[in-house]
Amino acid sequence: MKAHLPRILFIWTLIMLCGCGSHQKVNDTASDAQTATIQELSPAVSAGYCRVLATVTAIDTARYSGDANSPCAKAPCRAILKVETILGAGAGFHPPLVAGNSIPVKFAYSTAPSSEVAPDLADPLPGVQAGDRIRVDIAGRQPEMGGATGREYTVYQYALIK
Repeated sequence: MKAHLPRILFIWTLIMLCGCGSHQKVNDTASDAQTATIQELSPAVSAGYCRVLATVTAIDTARYSGDANSPCAKAPCRAILKVETILGAGAGFHPPLVAGNSIPVKFAYSTAPSSEVAPDLADPLPGVQAGDRIRVDIAGRQPEMGGATGREYTVYQYALIK
């Protein structure tokens, strides 16, 4: 068994690298009052992520970052989401989410439109406000040494729902 372990790990790594990629397609739709960007998230949920429908219930207006160039120094990054529906979870997502619960999250690129805080972002994000409904991929919190739950949930990509 020990002789086969390197081969097994190599094959498992290849499967994970090929199967866990994500991409986004940007569609623009226009209305009389405004133009909104809606992003389609990849159909498969990546390992360590959970896809949910949620409502942004509050945004913490404080700026958190020691780096003046960070998106979180330019705009708020922390918010509260009310989970409406669990659409799926990738392997290893921890801890599990429950529909109806509110959770604190950190938006990695802030709650502002990415064109304002991270203009070089390959897949632009429209920004969110309290009351917005979003389809969102949430990165799970990682357990720390000794089993204690570590960092907060993090949002890297989302799509506004109109």
